[in-house]
Amino acid sequence: MAQLSENQGIITVELGLADRIFAMRREISVSGTEFVSATVVEDGLEAARGIRAPGLSLPGVVKIGTWRRDGEKTFVSVRRNRPALSIEMAPGSDWERILIACEAAGDWATRLDG
Repeated sequence: MAQLSENQGIITVELGLADRIFAMRREISVSGTEFVSATVVEDGLEAARGIRAPGLSLPGVVKIGTWRRDGEKTFVSVRRNRPALSIEMAPGSDWERILIACEAAGDWATRLDG
């Protein structure tokens, strides 16, 4: 499962070993100026939309990796029965959205949106 951390205004999504393997990436770091809003979504699996490229999708169980659709690129690491943190990014960022199932998603949403 992904872990979020913040250091000097940089938000880092640290991936566990399995997530790194399936997502084909190590971690994602974004500046606090790059995100627009953060909300909690109750069903992260449903919120991930588009085509997986690259990543892993086990329907109804887990989605990890990059999801693309109509000019939108979303990083996803979500699991069944877990709320997820949805971070909407500013135009020009590497990602349009980051969707992460993480501990204390509600606390992170309040912290980032506040």
